[in-house]
Amino acid sequence: MLAALKEGIPPSASPTPRVNKIKVAIHELKPGMFVCELDRPWLETPYLLQGVYISGAGEIEELARYCRFVYVDPEKSQRDVAARLRAGSGNSIAPDHLKAPRYRHPNAVEYKDTATVEQELGPAKEIRANIRDLLTNLEQDIRSDRVLDRERLSEAVENMTDSIIRNPDALFLLTKLREADNESYGRALDVAIYVLAFGRHLGFPKAELQTMGMGGLLLDVGKTRLPHGLLAKRGPLSGEEHKLMKTHVQHSMDILAKSQWVPRALLDMVLTHHERQDGSGYPRGLRGPQIGIYGKIAGIADCYEDLTTQQPFAPALAPSAALRVLEEWKARLFQEDLIEEFIQCIGMYPVGSLVELNTGEVAVVMSNNRVHRLKPRVMALLDPRKQRLREPLMLDLGAATRAGGPEVAIAQGLQRGAFGINPAEYYL
Repeated sequence: MLAALKEGIPPSASPTPRVNKIKVAIHELKPGMFVCELDRPWLETPYLLQGVYISGAGEIEELARYCRFVYVDPEKSQRDVAARLRAGSGNSIAPDHLKAPRYRHPNAVEYKDTATVEQELGPAKEIRANIRDLLTNLEQDIRSDRVLDRERLSEAVENMTDSIIRNPDALFLLTKLREADNESYGRALDVAIYVLAFGRHLGFPKAELQTMGMGGLLLDVGKTRLPHGLLAKRGPLSGEEHKLMKTHVQHSMDILAKSQWVPRALLDMVLTHHERQDGSGYPRGLRGPQIGIYGKIAGIADCYEDLTTQQPFAPALAPSAALRVLEEWKARLFQEDLIEEFIQCIGMYPVGSLVELNTGEVAVVMSNNRVHRLKPRVMALLDPRKQRLREPLMLDLGAATRAGGPEVAIAQGLQRGAFGINPAEYYL
């Protein structure tokens, strides 16, 4: 049921050098610093995301309620602040010999958004529609035992990759707001989007992103060879049914092997996508370093998709609840630093999530703030009395205030459908 850690890539992308972190006493925190670690587990605090950008006294006061010292990541801090940190100025600011748990591609690309969500939404809709048609045809090809259409697949994945590179939030938004899609394409597309966005976040070059994106689309093609009744069963699987479900991995390999153009890294990704960090996965019971980075990334994305999607045997979790589950599983089932980076990538309040503001308004998250992760751009749909606004109101929580009032902020995340809202009405 719950997703899969899926493997595969060449040794060249094995874990990379980590970034130095610097220990800082709470009273020495300054605006512009990015806190990457606390002196206690994050789950013992109200913070879900493992990272806090210090923009003013408010964040420092909040951290002081839980911590005596924290660790700051110079790479994510303002340049002048980072220079002072690295120089070790101040008696209580000293380099820590430990390393911050951060994964980056060895030749990381620093991507910048080149389009707004609004600009990218049109192309993203077209991309989803095209891939829907492609995957429907792909399923027909598989059932007819035909070789996969390399040209169409490559073109579709390149278009999707380009959209993610320009701004991942548009496809994130459509993924979150879609209704339950036809099993033949919806889930595969959404996993591919999460894989690509996560790969972009980690700095993978475009060529590798395209391999990963295609792998995301093809992870579970072997399920077309399983009985429909098994896939649609409501309730837990029996031991024999679970054993049969596991055979989809080998079915996928058999299908892909007929297309000689499929890269080895993609095959490895599909083969090991249910492997687990502690060796409890399948089909080979691989452990930690034996699982390639592509598969680890695909597995995390696949698991998040399962957790946040309505299943025949389980309700969907709210995004924040799903991220907490992944947080609890890190180190045992997943590579710890990758889980931390995935939470950073998705955001505490993922694009498309419903939230209630401290003003009482209800809004949908439109785009992430890449630095101030708790201050996304949102679109208010309901007023403080929970009445529908005549016109939706766009708010940048990184700058939003009310005249004479406090800073506008998110008070809590809401379940999908709260107050009868269907945000898809505004976009789809």
